[in-house]
Amino acid sequence: MLSHRNDAASISFPSSGITRWGGMILCFLLLLWSKIVTAQSPPEVPQPIVPQPIGTQPKTGSTPTNPALLPKPASTDLTESPKGTITPNKQGNPWKGKIVLPKDIGITFYYQDKEKKWQTGGPLRGLSLVAEGGDDQWVAMRQGALQVWVLKDKVVELSKAVDYFTSIIQQHADQPAGYARRGWAYRLLGKYDEAINDYNEAIRLNPSFAAGWNNRATIWQFKGEFDKAISDYTEAIRLEPKFAMALKNRGDLYAMQQKYDLALKDYDQAISTYENDHVTLNAKAWLLATCPDSKYRDSKKAKELVDKAIELTRGRVPRYIGTLAAVAGERGEYTEALRLLDSVMRDEAYMRWFGKTAEAMKRKFIRQQPYRDEP
Repeated sequence: MLSHRNDAASISFPSSGITRWGGMILCFLLLLWSKIVTAQSPPEVPQPIVPQPIGTQPKTGSTPTNPALLPKPASTDLTESPKGTITPNKQGNPWKGKIVLPKDIGITFYYQDKEKKWQTGGPLRGLSLVAEGGDDQWVAMRQGALQVWVLKDKVVELSKAVDYFTSIIQQHADQPAGYARRGWAYRLLGKYDEAINDYNEAIRLNPSFAAGWNNRATIWQFKGEFDKAISDYTEAIRLEPKFAMALKNRGDLYAMQQKYDLALKDYDQAISTYENDHVTLNAKAWLLATCPDSKYRDSKKAKELVDKAIELTRGRVPRYIGTLAAVAGERGEYTEALRLLDSVMRDEAYMRWFGKTAEAMKRKFIRQQPYRDEP
């Protein structure tokens, strides 16, 4: 049963920063469209840099120079994309719910600012993402609290990912990134042994590849080989002492093993490294609200942490609302806990990952009891 402190172990995707406009391009764009600027996405969990990216690293932070290609406003129900109106196929939206993998680092995305003007940002983060919609040119997904759009030729569907990254490995067999990406595709397909083999090769090619150690650890964790997972997380942290994602992941595993002091130490170190790390804020809040050992429960602190996580993500992450429900239950506010829980149990993706936990929480709240995250 998955708890709200993680979503089957968090991953890291090495990334690079945004490239600023070149002088001539900036002047040209300012003449055509005043006040079009390059912007970054809201803060996310810091990621280490890929030591050896696949091929030539693409430039980021640029918009199409042809005004006709500039993304058009997208509505919240995804009836429009940066290209225009979506024409659903017989199965409905052709992209909704599909898992996609970025083909490389440094991918530019497009999003709307508060004034509904399109801006560029990047790089796209995550080894895999769930598409919210799209058409024959664009794919929509989430980056933190933002709905962002990327050109569809910048990502590959999970069903085609192994073949795609195999072709990349054939071209760049001496670089770890291709093996890491294919390894993650294998992991998503449930082929854990193949995934481990690819990460073994990625790490052999670059033993300092901290993200590779972290990601292999998550696969060991899925296989139930917790000692190997802890060892890999620890090596990732040794290589990158401020690697917040690896700290959070190891903390989650310690919590599963009821090593709560070690879990809280890792969470605190991750948060001290990056105070707006909403993923770890939520993980710590979950532990403080649901820990079976009363020594570690602190509903007041838990609420402060999850409130901040929700604020940072503008209330758009259902898992955090679920954690807030657990906090309300711990405080004896069962009517509010049920209201919050019911609001997220309507979310299909949330129920896919956390359905069993949510149902167990609801049974407890109906009986006027707090939820405990038993191992």
